Parts: sequence; C-alpha cells; structure tokens
Amino acid sequence: MRVTSAAVTSLCLSVGISLFALYGQDAPKTQTSVWDGVYTADQAKHGQTLYNNSCFSCHGADLSGDDEDPPIAGPEFLAKWNGKTADDLFEKIERTMPSGHANSLPRESTRDILAYILSQNAFPAGTTELPLEADKLSQIRMDASKKGAQFQLHPISPLP
Repeated sequence: MRVTSAAVTSLCLSVGISLFALYGQDAPKTQTSVWDGVYTADQAKHGQTLYNNSCFSCHGADLSGDDEDPPIAGPEFLAKWNGKTADDLFEKIERTMPSGHANSLPRESTRDILAYILSQNAFPAGTTELPLEADKLSQIRMDASKKGAQFQLHPISPLP
C-alpha cells in the first residue's frame, strides 16, 4: 500500500508541477492574417474620408502613387509588405505621413486609413474593428495572397 501511495503522490506532484509550468507562462500569441477580416466596413469607410483629406493628393484616387510617392495598393505594395505585420505598416504611416506633417494624425485616424488601405487591396472586412494597440496589430500578418489560393490545380479534360 505504501508503494502505491508514494507512486500516486509522485504522479500528482508531477502533474501539478507540469500544470503550474504550463499555466504560469504567457500563452503563445496567435497570429491572424489580413485575410481573416481584421477591420470593419465602417472603419474603411471612415478611413476613406480621412484618406481623401490627408493622403489623396500624393497617393491618388486609386492609391497607385506617382513618381515620388509609392503605391499603397496593388502588386508592388503587396510584394513590399508581404510577411510584415499590420503594426509595421501602421507605424510607417504614423511616423512618416502625411508628407511634411509626420505624426500629425491621431492614432484612430491612422488606424482607419489603414483599414481603408486594406479594403482597397481586396482584403475582406470583418465584424471586429482593427485594433489600436501595437501588440495586437503586430499579431496581424500582411499576407499578399490567401493561403491555398495561389496554387490551385484545375482539372484538365482528357484528350479525345
């Protein structure tokens, strides 16, 4: 009976220590993608108004930029930001835009302009607003293409 009791005590102690170690650590942060609906349509609509007031003159109506200002929509933009995070782009906008007036936009405005930029790059809207907090924005990946959509096989008809 003493051997069984010692074994049970040892097992309980091991499980307890393991659970303490597991729950005592910060939970791993999960990443989402811009393809997961990380902004709302209302945010993008508000962001469009802000974009028209602060960004339009340099980046244009179609967000394609010009010789001096980079595009913020389309293949070149997506290639540049692929693999980075929404926070990377948010910080870039906040630190450098509008040209000649960097850091002049409130964080809420920058966030809504970012939502508009995401919408114009065909990323879907969702039901949750794009967050303001850098740690949450850093968990949103800027994926240029939706996983699994890039390499689709199409059936070929057999030859006659």
